[in-house]
Amino acid sequence: MSANVVVSIHDVAPCTFAVSRELVNHVQRHGIRATLLVVPGPWGGESMVPGSPFCRWLDHCQQEGHEISMHGWSHTAPDNGVIGMGGIAARVIARGCAEFATLDRASSRQRLVAGLGAMRDAGFHPVGFTPPGWLASTPARDAVGALGFEYSTSHRLIIDHRGGERHRVPAVCQRPDSLLTSVGSRLVRRVLIGHVTSGRDVRLALHPRDLSTAALAHETITLIQVAGVASTVTYAELIAERRRRRAIDAVPVQHGAAA
Repeated sequence: MSANVVVSIHDVAPCTFAVSRELVNHVQRHGIRATLLVVPGPWGGESMVPGSPFCRWLDHCQQEGHEISMHGWSHTAPDNGVIGMGGIAARVIARGCAEFATLDRASSRQRLVAGLGAMRDAGFHPVGFTPPGWLASTPARDAVGALGFEYSTSHRLIIDHRGGERHRVPAVCQRPDSLLTSVGSRLVRRVLIGHVTSGRDVRLALHPRDLSTAALAHETITLIQVAGVASTVTYAELIAERRRRRAIDAVPVQHGAAA
C-alpha cells in the first residue's frame, strides 16, 4: 500500500498572505492539494475581512481543491497565569503561540466560536481544527468536538471526533530560527523519505518561516518534491479514507458453504 502524505500549510493569515500564497504556488507546481490552516482572528495586527483580497484568494484555493481548515483564533498564548507543563510547552516548544494549551473549556469555546464565526462570515465552513503549536488542553479538545469539528490534530495524532478514533500519523516540519535548523532539516527529509518509501502515512507541515532564507527555501522545495512522489491528500480526505477502511474491515467475511 502506498503512503498518504498530508501537506498542511500553517499560519495562513492576512499578515502572512504573500508568503502563504508562495507556499501554495510551490505545492501546486507538484500537483499537491494542501490543507490550509487559517488564523481568522487578530494576529499580526490583521483579521479576516469578508471580500478582502486574502479571502478571495482563499476561496480560489478552495476551488482548486485545497482544504480550508481552522488554526486557532489569535495564534497567541493567553496570559492567564497558568504555568504547569502546558504553560511551559507554550513558551518553549511552541514559542508562545500555543493558544489552547492551558485553556479551560469555556475559554476554549469562546475562542473557537469567534473563529468559526469569522470564517463562516467569510464563506468558509471548516471541518477540521489544528491548535497552534499542535498543543491543546483536554478541555479544549472536548470543546472542539462539542462544536462539531470532525477532526483535530496534535503533533502525533489525527483525532476523528465523529468516528471516535485516534490515528497515529506523525507530523514533520522544519525549525527555522533555531540552532538546530540545518540538522533538523536533514532529519525531516530522512523521516519523510522513510515513510514514503515504506508506505506509511505521514504529514508534512509547512510554515511561512520555511521560506525565510535561501537555504530553508531550498530544503522546503525539496521536501515538497518528496511529498509529491507519494499520494497526497487533505486532512479531510485522509479521515474519510480511514473511515472507509474501518467500515470494510467491520464487514464479516462470508465463507461459502461446502459443496
